[in-house]
This record gives sequence, C-alpha cells and structure tokens, in this order.
Amino acid sequence: MSSNKVLSGAFILGLIILYINCGIQTCGVETTNGASVTAFQDKVEGTAPPLVNIYLFTSDYIPYIDTGLGIATTSGLDGYFSFYNVQIDTFNVAVVDIDNSRAAIISGHKSASLQTKLEKTGSLEGTVVSSKGGPILVFLYGTGYYTILDSEGPFLLNSIPGGKYKVQAARIQKQPYPQKPLIAELSEVYQVIIEPEQKTIAPVFEVN
Repeated sequence: MSSNKVLSGAFILGLIILYINCGIQTCGVETTNGASVTAFQDKVEGTAPPLVNIYLFTSDYIPYIDTGLGIATTSGLDGYFSFYNVQIDTFNVAVVDIDNSRAAIISGHKSASLQTKLEKTGSLEGTVVSSKGGPILVFLYGTGYYTILDSEGPFLLNSIPGGKYKVQAARIQKQPYPQKPLIAELSEVYQVIIEPEQKTIAPVFEVN
C-alpha cells in the first residue's frame, strides 16, 4: 500500500515537471523569434513566440482617434494566436515582445500567408510646425504608434518594429467623453523606413 502511494506521488511529480517543461518549451514546439500570419475570409491566425502581444490593424487605422479596426490578443504557450469574425482587405499585424525590445510587423491582404522574424526595434524622431498650436497627434497609419504634443515642437516615437510606414501629423480637437477626438487639420503624409536599432529622422511636418 505504501509502495503504491510512493509510485502515485512520483507519477504526480512527473506530471508537474512535464507541465512546467511544456510551459517553458511549448510542448515540443520550437521556441524561435519567427512569426507567421495567414488571413482568411473572416479570420486571421498565426504563430509567434509564446506569450507575446499581437495587434491587428486595418491599414487605414489611426491610433488615438481610433478610426478603423484595432484589436489585440496574446499568443498562447504554443505560440498560436487568432482573430475571429474580422473581415478586412488589407491589414498590419504587429508582434511585440513582452519588454518591447523585439518586434515585427506583417502587412498583408485577405487570403495572404506571410512570415517574418522579430528583431530589435527602432525609433522615429521629427519636428512639427503649427501656426495654430496644438494639441497635435503624430501617428503611423495602420499601427498603435502615436504621440500627442501640446503644441508644435519635436517628437519621438520609440519601440517601432522595422519596416515601411506612412506617418502624418494632425491638429486635433478633443471632445467630451466618450466622443472621439476630431481631426481639424492634417499635414502632408510621408513614408519612412524604420531600421532595427536605428533612429530615423522624419521630414518636418507642417500643420496649419
């Protein structure tokens, strides 16, 4: 009887160790810095390193103003993630490590299947000139990256995945909660390329 108890205890201990190892090693799935995305008619799914943040945006999404689609989830212990009941034509999926040190952005369209890898992030620095003051929103289209300036002046966006982006500045009018802010004036749209571990200098944005 005591022998059976010892065996049962050893068996349970073995299960606990296996569970812990599965949590660390994702149960036989190799943990890498790669990410993949497949888009279907009404679903976007993929794989990434375990327990990282995943963001799905339509390519015309404007952060803070919150126009377009912007939703988030977390990859599982096996790295799998999915977004259901989403019908989009073009999209960006951002995969961001827990400490924001590594990230990737995947741009695609419906029925696409894409792969990339997480790399060290970069930053974007620039200046906004406005004769009418602020507040001023500087943002990257199709992402959650933005900053708010009280008035004209320099700005800095950190922890951006390497890639090509459209960036713009806008003078906004804040509204009573829960209404969304309104865009009063827009600058010209510029295209910038963010390189891993590099600071990119943006053109000067003029918002009248």
